[in-house]
Amino acid sequence: IAAAERNLAIGSKIEGYSAEQPNRIRGGNFHGATCLREGTLVTMGDGDTKAIEAVVRGDMVMTRKGPRRVLAAAMTNPAAEIVHLSTRGTTLSLFGTADHLVFVPDRGWVMLGQLQPGELLVRIDMGGEVVSVTPCETRAPVYDLTVVWEHEFFANGILVHNCEELAAWNNGKPDE
Repeated sequence: IAAAERNLAIGSKIEGYSAEQPNRIRGGNFHGATCLREGTLVTMGDGDTKAIEAVVRGDMVMTRKGPRRVLAAAMTNPAAEIVHLSTRGTTLSLFGTADHLVFVPDRGWVMLGQLQPGELLVRIDMGGEVVSVTPCETRAPVYDLTVVWEHEFFANGILVHNCEELAAWNNGKPDE
């Protein structure tokens, strides 16, 4: 990572870092590339769904408190290790990094890889129950969003946390 310097007219100097490769820069809240596999369906503010890789800055996504604007959307890793969350009572499952946060009413935000069979999840249409979480053999491109105010969204109908640092990683280009 190369530092970039800029001298201001008043004599101050600013030093920063480029985020051309977002998986190389991480801030103080970083615990890993907490993301969801390409093809994950995000519930939009109007109730329709859109693949996570097609969501762009300015789109409205659904949260528990209603529609909220997307501040940033991007691929965060082109070949991440992922896990598969299988749930009971729905045909949808969720593929993401083991450290992506999912909301469990009894425990709060829990890493996807630490969910236990039988735990209940918050779903947009009804409750869902964890059946299993298993590692996938292949790596996959993963994406995440930054959502204004609520910092959450529904992915394949399941309430997940967003990536609050995504806009910074993309060096002011959140929807590229």
